[in-house]
Amino acid sequence: MTQTTTADATENTTAAVQAHKFIPPPANAIVSMRRFSPVSLMWQTVFVQPAGNGLLTTLIGEIGGAPHRAFRLTAGQLAILRRLIAAARSVKPGPSTAGPYLYSLHIAGEKPVSMEGPLPSRLNQLVNFLNDLMLTYCC
Repeated sequence: MTQTTTADATENTTAAVQAHKFIPPPANAIVSMRRFSPVSLMWQTVFVQPAGNGLLTTLIGEIGGAPHRAFRLTAGQLAILRRLIAAARSVKPGPSTAGPYLYSLHIAGEKPVSMEGPLPSRLNQLVNFLNDLMLTYCC
C-alpha cells in the first residue's frame, strides 16, 4: 500500500493546475466575457479574436484545473458576432438584480462592465451569443 504525503498531494495538484493555467484574453480580442455561477461555483471565460479564433476556459471547483477549448468561428458566425458587438457598444446594463450568473463583458475599445439579472435587449443578444459558444465548446 502506497501512502501519499501532503507534499506529494501538493506537487500533484500544482502540476495539474499548471497544465491548465488560465489564459487571459489577448490584447487584440474583439470581445471577451466571463460568466460565473454562484450556485455551482463554475466560471467560464470566452474570447474571440478578429479572425474568428477563440478560446473557452472552464473551471469547476479549485482543484481540477481549467481546461481550454480552442475554436474558430465560421465567416457567417463572425459576421453575426461583429454585428452584435456593434449593436451592444456603449449600451449600459441596468441596475443589477439577482440572476443565475454574474457576467463580466469586455468589448474592444470599451470599458469592461459587470452585470447580473435582466439585460437591455442589444446587450442580451451579445451575451446570449457568447453563452451559446460556451455551451457549444464546453467540456
